[in-house]
Amino acid sequence: MRIRQGNDFLFLWTIVRSGIPEDLDNAKNIRLHFKNYDCVSEVKSFQIVDGNIVRVEVSPEWASRLGAYRLILSYEFENHSYSDGDRKCVVDVLAFNIVPKTSEADDLTEVTKTTDIMIGFFGLSAYEVWLKDNPDSTKEDYYNWLRQPATDAVSLIDDKIEHLDEVIDSSTANEAERVGAENIRLSNEIGRVNAETQRETNEAERLANEASRVSDELIRETNESTREQDEAIRKTNEIEREIAETTRVSNENNRVTAEQERVDAESLRVTAESSRESAESLRVEAELLRQSSTQEAIGNAENATENANTAAQNADNARLAIQDDLALKANHGYESNPKTLKEVEDSIPDIDAKYISTFNVSKLAPTGGIDGTNKYTLELAIAKLNSLYNPSQLFIKQGIKIQFVSQVGETVKTYVNEKAISYPSYNSIENWKYVGDEEFSTYYEDLSVYASFEKYIDIGSVGDTVIPTPVADPAPSGFKSSVIIVSALEGDIFEVHSPQAHGVKLYAFIDINNKILEVVDEASWKKVYILTAPKQSHRIIIHLRNKGAQTFARRLTSPLAKKFALSGDTNLTLKQVEDIARGGGAEYINSPAYGIRWSTSQASTKPTRIGNMDSHKTLPIQNKMRRCLLLDDGTVNYYLDANDSTKKEDGSPAILDGTDGQVMVEIPAHWVQFSQSGDIKQVLLSSIKTDGFTFIPKQYISAYEANLNRPENKLSSVVNNSIDYRGGDNDSERDGTSATSINMPVTSMSREEFRVSAKTRGEGWTILNYNTYNAVVWLFYVEYAELNSQLPFISSLTSEGYKQGGLGKGVTDLDTNKLSSFNERYPFIPQGFTNSLGNNTGIKNYEMPPEYSSDNIMVEVNSYRGIQNIFGHIGCFIDGVSVIQSPESIIAVKQINPDDYGKRINEEVIGNVPNDSSRVKETHLGSFIIDGDVVGAFTHHDDGYIAPLAVSSKTVRVIEVGGNFGDGGVAGLTSISAYYGISFKRSFTGTRLCYYVPIDDENVGKNKIVNSPPVHASNYRSPSLASGGVVSFIDDDGRVQVYTDWYPFMKALNAPIGVAINTADLGGLHLGRDPVMSPEQLEIMAKDTEIVEILNHGKHHYHLDSLSEQDLMEEIYDPIKYFSDRGIFSNGFVIPFGHHNPNVLRKIQQYYHACYDFSSTVLNSFDNIQNSAIRRTHYGKGREFLTQHKTLVDEAVANNSWLVITTHLGGSAYWDSQTLADLQELVEYIRAQGATIMLPRDAFQIFGNIAESDNGFAIQANGIIRNV
Repeated sequence: MRIRQGNDFLFLWTIVRSGIPEDLDNAKNIRLHFKNYDCVSEVKSFQIVDGNIVRVEVSPEWASRLGAYRLILSYEFENHSYSDGDRKCVVDVLAFNIVPKTSEADDLTEVTKTTDIMIGFFGLSAYEVWLKDNPDSTKEDYYNWLRQPATDAVSLIDDKIEHLDEVIDSSTANEAERVGAENIRLSNEIGRVNAETQRETNEAERLANEASRVSDELIRETNESTREQDEAIRKTNEIEREIAETTRVSNENNRVTAEQERVDAESLRVTAESSRESAESLRVEAELLRQSSTQEAIGNAENATENANTAAQNADNARLAIQDDLALKANHGYESNPKTLKEVEDSIPDIDAKYISTFNVSKLAPTGGIDGTNKYTLELAIAKLNSLYNPSQLFIKQGIKIQFVSQVGETVKTYVNEKAISYPSYNSIENWKYVGDEEFSTYYEDLSVYASFEKYIDIGSVGDTVIPTPVADPAPSGFKSSVIIVSALEGDIFEVHSPQAHGVKLYAFIDINNKILEVVDEASWKKVYILTAPKQSHRIIIHLRNKGAQTFARRLTSPLAKKFALSGDTNLTLKQVEDIARGGGAEYINSPAYGIRWSTSQASTKPTRIGNMDSHKTLPIQNKMRRCLLLDDGTVNYYLDANDSTKKEDGSPAILDGTDGQVMVEIPAHWVQFSQSGDIKQVLLSSIKTDGFTFIPKQYISAYEANLNRPENKLSSVVNNSIDYRGGDNDSERDGTSATSINMPVTSMSREEFRVSAKTRGEGWTILNYNTYNAVVWLFYVEYAELNSQLPFISSLTSEGYKQGGLGKGVTDLDTNKLSSFNERYPFIPQGFTNSLGNNTGIKNYEMPPEYSSDNIMVEVNSYRGIQNIFGHIGCFIDGVSVIQSPESIIAVKQINPDDYGKRINEEVIGNVPNDSSRVKETHLGSFIIDGDVVGAFTHHDDGYIAPLAVSSKTVRVIEVGGNFGDGGVAGLTSISAYYGISFKRSFTGTRLCYYVPIDDENVGKNKIVNSPPVHASNYRSPSLASGGVVSFIDDDGRVQVYTDWYPFMKALNAPIGVAINTADLGGLHLGRDPVMSPEQLEIMAKDTEIVEILNHGKHHYHLDSLSEQDLMEEIYDPIKYFSDRGIFSNGFVIPFGHHNPNVLRKIQQYYHACYDFSSTVLNSFDNIQNSAIRRTHYGKGREFLTQHKTLVDEAVANNSWLVITTHLGGSAYWDSQTLADLQELVEYIRAQGATIMLPRDAFQIFGNIAESDNGFAIQANGIIRNV
């Protein structure tokens, strides 16, 4: 068979003897060799199947040479009749022919051959047959027995000759000659028989010797091939050593040159310093002379300046008095108790604490007002603040800073109460600390100076075009008003304190063409509005007016004034809060993002830390990595103690043998951004959603290198000393020795075999995959600001409080020859060896057994954030990424979906990798894969790369990461090998176990904004959108009558409806009673998106608060997948029976913004709505429900609220023939009262909170902030 070079195929060789299958199952010492021309080598990997079939997976690793290949099989059968007790057999076959890739070949993936052994029948020799009848005889007896006939014949002839003279006197001469010839023949025959016997004996010995010679020759040729391979490796290592030595010499020369330059520069500096000192001495002498001459003149000038300043101050005081007097006379629209504009400003609290994290209480306790001379006292401010104490006020929550300013003129002394958690914290002056002197006036731009009194402007509606200046018409009778028109560009923030509305709009943003972009009226009494200029904004119009109360407006101009406390440990500006709530992104002033930056043109492994320096110290992402016990369904059974993984978090013993789950390290969800400008690369990490960043979902990586539950073929990460978890190649002969494989990582499997074992554990489980490993690599690089992971481990921080150093050299510098003798290069670091480190990064020394070396050799076992042996020890196969090699290029590609499991689909090209082995100079942007396009002698990562051999056609190579125990300095986080094919396996290559969370909502987590639905335009939603009230209908359970009656009925009325579905009931019965619509009927309705909204009602109709975690997630998530597979968008969840608890609501919030519940208070308003528990009412059969709901409609209209009406159409207990008629009457009544019927999702767009945190904080749809 002609097979193209580089192809993998299967060879099946059937052995028979005269048509009867050879019994190879009972053979021993079975060995298989191949011969290609002068090359003979042993085939290590083959199987005997069905008793007489040799199964060989032929790969380019050993069948890469061109030409014919002959397979030689040798084996033995036990047979004590042979001198050594064994009958030796050798059989060969011309198996296949490897041809060039461009040649014609057979298109086969499987080759079969049969060999029938026709010679060598086994039977008894003549001697053995004779011996059966003469058991006590010897070979000499046998030879004598063979000679006996001839001896007897001679004796008879002699006897006859003796009597011949007596009997026949006349014998003729011819007869005598005949007798003589016969005697000679008989003698010759005896000699021939003896010679034949000896020949048979010699031939048997020759055959035995030849079989032994063939076996010895095969062994010699195998040893010679191994020697040649080892010599090739030695030459490669020598080349790498020479390259490294050249680099070292070059670096040393550079260092010497730089040192000489430094010495030269120092010499110049010393010379310059000497000159400077001489010049300074001369200057001092001259200065002393000048001071002596001018001291008197200076004194006279200072006296004159003081007199001038006094006169200027007196003049300015007079000017202010005249100005105040004129202001009083003008009255400025105040009908009683006239005040100057300065006094008006001072009478208003600095800013409402509900909106700003730094709340200035200075003006709450005046000692005579602000006039440039009087001071506030800290004690008075605290007393005033305590008198205003109210538990519902947001400024007493943790994280809000209370500020006190003692002002003298334009200089302020600022104090801040850092604690400010509850009422008692205000009582003590010790809780306040002095911050420093600042120019307080720079915080704000007072807009009142732009006001023009006694003029009135009518602000129109959105879309209207208005005149951008006040008109001269007088204000309405009894109402005084001024107007401000100032610049307002996108993102500018304004603070407006509003009085009660009087029919005049409070403010409007206009574009450059004077068109109104946004407008607010009906301002609430004494509310503080924080306004952000929308896109295309050019100016803002603000009304200042007085009718028993004043309006005050100013622009916030300082980041300090904009700081906003969202929760206990996250401070954001108001602009950032708006951007988060709207799902947009801004360049955050106080972003928590932190990362590193480096130049690809400079030879350094140390990047520069960038971003938030506090985050570099607190490490908000890395510090959440922790070990846990993960169940097969992906849920955390429990977390382990932070400092001792043999314990649970509560200190009780943990069970790590697999009973309680797999020992994994949780990697928290986070965001990452990779960017490059020229030769500058950088990476930024963020613990919160940030515009331009990529979301990295929560995932898990095994704490240890993977071992194997052999009875169930499940890849594992456990500490288990039973034979069921024997590692390596499962060799029991090493049990009980220092070279044992018990509780060791599993090796000697191909990547595909590892994949199958991981997949056996369940959905979401993989071997070490690209995405998880890549996330870990960059988390380390950012944490330590170091690209060389093998730097020595340093437990202490830098003087600035940052991590430093690396993870040590790891288990990477052992003698491979000694390891071969010790344990055949199988793993030797046991699972759980670093348990005493817990979640901490560190190293733990492991003493090699004396069987390896008697020199007390110690190796450093590292653990990064709970991940033991993150590199070194054994290489690890990685999935989700492969190398595609062709004669022209070598390209790394990753699979977008880690569940592709090796299928070459959904590939995303990472980039080229080098054709030759080298150190890792640079990696592709955002990846740990070496960049094959980067050239130069310098290195950034200082790890090694092993390239594959050249090929003549396209092939796939697997990737192994981390390096192994013999790789030394070339091991590390970016150390990769692309040398081997897909079937490769060996004693020191394994993998890790990973769990890739199928769905992980990027908004879930403490101190993050959650449940942020899309919002209209670019502003907070106005209450006017709900004018007249809103009503929504939701039918529960999806009975068939919803499709046959309710849907066409409401469609005819053009009235939209929501339908809540239990997906498991479709086409069946609800609660075993009522027929439910079919899947086809559901899909027909779902396509009518203007009339119908489909909602998730759970997979079954269960009490969610009574379910296990696994069953709860099935109830919530399975319908999501069901809807998604059918192109149905589900925007809300309806809780069955209204039964839930906080855990249920948290789980639902991971997937849905809107969650509908039953409540005694059935109306939803801006001030009471909770996205996770939207109120709804129940509508049943009977006229009393119609009357009740008409009343609720009236209340919704009167209060601009949202009423959600729940029906159960088709349920015998909930409807009858009259119900549809009553509902039609209700629909007509709703419209007659001026209310709007909306789909639930559209109504939620108006009323739903823009943002909610999971610790009780919410931003309402109208921009007001409150506790939920």
